[in-house]
Amino acid sequence: MHHKDLSVFKDGNIEFPSVLTIGWLSPERAYSKGVVADSVIQQLKRISGGKDAYDARSNTMRGAIQCKLCDDFRLQNPSELWIESITEGEYYIAPELIIHYIEDHHYKPPEAFLSAVEQIDLNKPFSGQDIEEQLMKQVGYSDLPVNRPDNIL
Repeated sequence: MHHKDLSVFKDGNIEFPSVLTIGWLSPERAYSKGVVADSVIQQLKRISGGKDAYDARSNTMRGAIQCKLCDDFRLQNPSELWIESITEGEYYIAPELIIHYIEDHHYKPPEAFLSAVEQIDLNKPFSGQDIEEQLMKQVGYSDLPVNRPDNIL
């Protein structure tokens, strides 16, 4: 599923105006390429690992997902990553495959996203899943099933 970087996130007919998409790449569409600092890549790996107080994971799936850009990479039990923007009350949503896209396909996310990732305090309690659930309730979808990372893994 492709979403243009920094577009408002939509899940079906539900629009989340405070959530911007990052890294939803498709082989049919061009994407920004460049060098991303290793510190940002390592930070993304930490926040997707769920071992720190800051846990960006949400909507974890069972099974594996394959990279559509190369077909050589498979990710087990992938999640969406919810990351706080520098702007209060705004978030970014990215596929966990973003790490692979950066490392192996030279994808370069927008600078605002990279800055937000760099500024994450790993000791700060944060749950991407909780943020997603709160926003869903705000738009009236409180009864939807939830794929919580701790229920899947």
